[in-house]
Amino acid sequence: MKKKFSFLILAVIAATASAQVPESLNFNDIAARLGSHETVRQAMISRSMMSSLLRSAEGWKGPRISLTPSVQYSDPDGPMELSQTAMSAEVQIPFGTTEAEKERRAAAGESFILSDIELTAAYGEAYTDLYSFYAQAYLAQQAAEAWEAEVEYTRLKADAIRQKVSRGLLPVSEQTEAESEYQAAAEKLLQSRLDLRLAWFNLAYRADIDTARTGPGGAGRTRPGDSYGAVPRFEAPDTSGIIREATQPSRLMAEARQSLPSITAQRQKVEKSRRELSYRSTWDFDFLPKITFATPDTSASLGFSTAAGTLSAGSSWPFYKQDIKTGSGSEPPDHSLTLALGIAANISAVGASDREALAAAITLEERRLTALEQMSDLQIRSRSAAYIKARDSLAEAERALRNAEEAAAAVQARSRIGQTSPEDDAAGRVLTARAGFNLERARADLASAYLALIGAANAWKLAGVSFSGVK
Repeated sequence: MKKKFSFLILAVIAATASAQVPESLNFNDIAARLGSHETVRQAMISRSMMSSLLRSAEGWKGPRISLTPSVQYSDPDGPMELSQTAMSAEVQIPFGTTEAEKERRAAAGESFILSDIELTAAYGEAYTDLYSFYAQAYLAQQAAEAWEAEVEYTRLKADAIRQKVSRGLLPVSEQTEAESEYQAAAEKLLQSRLDLRLAWFNLAYRADIDTARTGPGGAGRTRPGDSYGAVPRFEAPDTSGIIREATQPSRLMAEARQSLPSITAQRQKVEKSRRELSYRSTWDFDFLPKITFATPDTSASLGFSTAAGTLSAGSSWPFYKQDIKTGSGSEPPDHSLTLALGIAANISAVGASDREALAAAITLEERRLTALEQMSDLQIRSRSAAYIKARDSLAEAERALRNAEEAAAAVQARSRIGQTSPEDDAAGRVLTARAGFNLERARADLASAYLALIGAANAWKLAGVSFSGVK
């Protein structure tokens, strides 16, 4: 029932697709599609947003303009009368020297650095993901070919036993067993072809490749006996171009502390907590120098605030002014110049208990950072051990293939002098096919272990792997 349901799924997928299947694919073709991977797309969106945030934080905020109309009434001779109407204007130009402005810019810069690291990690994750699915498709193809050799061997074996049974040289039970073995191998071949088709769909989905419509009249290339639809020919991945010399775990650990997004984000939290304590621990002085020039009709002023980082320029002039005679004989001066220096200090300093709380928060964040670094070190050591094991497995698979090839060569030598049967020749081919498949699987496992090791430290540049979307 499960198999029938799988066949139905394949039929539905095949009927809804309409693109052409490529004749062959290699991993370079798949790696070139990194930019279309969903993980990379999301990271690019995040990085673009952080870039906009940084430009906004570093950009000049522009001046602040204020206008203040005023009306003055006075009663020099009795009743209150309108004596003056005036307008004041002030322009404040920020320079971004406040602690809040500094923190805003620092936070924006840290966010951009983190988004850049996350983009590198996203490319690495997508690269590893695409290789994993490509390796699965390639190994499924190799498994199908190995099972073709198995089917040929069991068929020849069953034919030979059937002939012996017909001549009375073997019991019928031997023929029954041989036929069962042949049917089992044929079933494995059918399943391996189905697995290959499903592996192709998974790879196409991950790499954003359209699959082809199959069936009668469908597009794409099919092989004889392949009833599950068109599948491209997967070339062996060049593991020598993927696997570089594995960097020592100690160097990878040091690289991870600078390149892992989780550690970088936690370190930024530590730095932010330290800055907050520094802001709270310092005296908040504000020096306010100001110069004012006045005439009987207008006035102009220029001042600066060191705490706010703002340059202020203002002016005031009357629209209407009534002449009022005062009882004194003195007249106001025609011009005046005033220099003033104001000093303001925030006396609400942080108490000892508040400083202790901030210091305790820093200690907590530092401990979390240490825990993340230790977890990263442990993961790198674990991945390094897995890489060494995969390397040893590859050496063992190479040895097994050499032995299988020697055995197959001996069978061929005997075959040339007529000392073997067709099933013996097929058995030699099966032995070589099995060993070859195990070797390809060992190579794929070694490449996967290497990528996992590099990804655990996000050390792609250190490993010689560069991505076009990361600057």
